[in-house]
Amino acid sequence: MAILINIINLLTKTWAAEYGSKGVRVNAVSPRPTRTEVRMRWVRARTTPAQVPAGRPATAEEIAEAIVFLAADRSSFIHGAKLAVDGGRTAIGQQLNDPQMRALAIGGLSCFANGSR
Repeated sequence: MAILINIINLLTKTWAAEYGSKGVRVNAVSPRPTRTEVRMRWVRARTTPAQVPAGRPATAEEIAEAIVFLAADRSSFIHGAKLAVDGGRTAIGQQLNDPQMRALAIGGLSCFANGSR
């Protein structure tokens, strides 16, 4: 898990540096936990609201809003960033020690590039 996240972070920064002068912004979004019907059945048994400062998992719409923000013109000066949309889990330094939770988080990390207009 840590290797995959490190690779995505490195690629995000490398691509941002390489393609930024060509008008391409590259950023990553790291969402977890996210409330979906399938995941909530699985997550409900393994995580409690107290595990994140927000006290609840994110909705798919909240994750989408973060992605829309990074893709929008109003974030045009953000290059090579990883946005943690995690309800504050990163802020308190909580690690995903449970192997099953790590597997769940891998499915949530995404990297995207956005060319300027």
